[in-house]
Amino acid sequence: MYRALGRHRLIYRSLISNYVKTGLIDKALQVFDKMSQSDCRVFSIDYNRIIGVLVCHSRFELVELYYDAMIPKGYSLNSFTYSRFICGLCKVKDFRLIDKLLKDMNRIGAVPDMWAYNMYLNVLCSESSVDIALTVLTNMVEKGKEPDVVSYTTVINGLMRAKKFNEAVEMWHEMIRKGIKPDSNACRALVLGLCNVGKVDLAYELTVAVMKLSFSTQVYNVLIHGFCKAGCLNKALAIKSFMRRNGCPPDLVTYNMFLNYYCDVLMLEEAEKLMKSMERSGMKLDSYSYNQIIKGFCKVNRIEKAYMLMVRKMEVKGMVDVVSYNTIIKALCKGPHNTMKAYELFKEMGIQGRISMGHDIFCDMVKDGIKPDVVCYNAIIGGFCKGFRIFQRLLLNPSIQNMHMAYKYWKKG
Repeated sequence: MYRALGRHRLIYRSLISNYVKTGLIDKALQVFDKMSQSDCRVFSIDYNRIIGVLVCHSRFELVELYYDAMIPKGYSLNSFTYSRFICGLCKVKDFRLIDKLLKDMNRIGAVPDMWAYNMYLNVLCSESSVDIALTVLTNMVEKGKEPDVVSYTTVINGLMRAKKFNEAVEMWHEMIRKGIKPDSNACRALVLGLCNVGKVDLAYELTVAVMKLSFSTQVYNVLIHGFCKAGCLNKALAIKSFMRRNGCPPDLVTYNMFLNYYCDVLMLEEAEKLMKSMERSGMKLDSYSYNQIIKGFCKVNRIEKAYMLMVRKMEVKGMVDVVSYNTIIKALCKGPHNTMKAYELFKEMGIQGRISMGHDIFCDMVKDGIKPDVVCYNAIIGGFCKGFRIFQRLLLNPSIQNMHMAYKYWKKG
């Protein structure tokens, strides 16, 4: 008899497995229910499997029913299934059921894995429940699960968003005391959070204190970005010096951040010096690098110099893009006597087969409140004509309001 029941159990399990593999979850549930009501005993492993399947397929409307049916029978989930269950509930932010599962786990001495803990911390902080996140962090340690860099970074980020700066700094110190090396996300959370509220000196002090750690270029770049964003050039330059001394040379991203800063604050001589220094060292500038300098020149109305940079540096390398033209043409159109120069640039784009780029710029100008005059219209319409895109030419013409009329014009050729 026992052997017969064992065979029946294997048949049930095989059917459930096949239905799950083919995505027929409701059929699998029907077989599981039939198995539960038969003479075959259902074991904990069966409940773990079926609940795992329901969680995996986000069937949360059913998973609690099966979980509640399991408990009175003296069964329980293992730590792995509980952890996946918690991760699934984090996605739908069902804090009530997560709390219920954690209490049940505590009762049987089970502990979530690090992945589940970190997902729970993340969703708590994203929902401004940072105080509960701090309690969870404490409970992790009490249960023998030491928080990792992801745990600390998540909570530090949450504390920064909640403007609990002292607690965030203390959390940073705790992480360092435990020998956990901050990653780029931890540094970004700390530096940007403190710099955004004017605590630049504190951000600098905390990061310099851990500079003896071997950071990646990405981490250094995050720090430099934070200090540049806060307007603290001297501190950003100091971080760059740390990079060199620690055997981590600045990369193109590092230099581009400084170029962006110099051009934003109109330190154009410094920007030019940096560009020449990069070229001498063999570093290849990209279109972003050149576009930053073009932007700076246009801000101070040195449009001719911006144009020559585009032609002599970018054009020969095939780097000219819509941003390059956009920056120069917008600057020209804002001036009272530069419309013809803008027209020439539009014409140049049409000759070089860049009329789509010209159309994008035209749309950006309108969006930014720069009113195109008749010269701009003529330039862009002429480009469409040369490209045989007559219908688009007509749509641009403000005098043609009737789509049917436009269509008839187009049909005529």
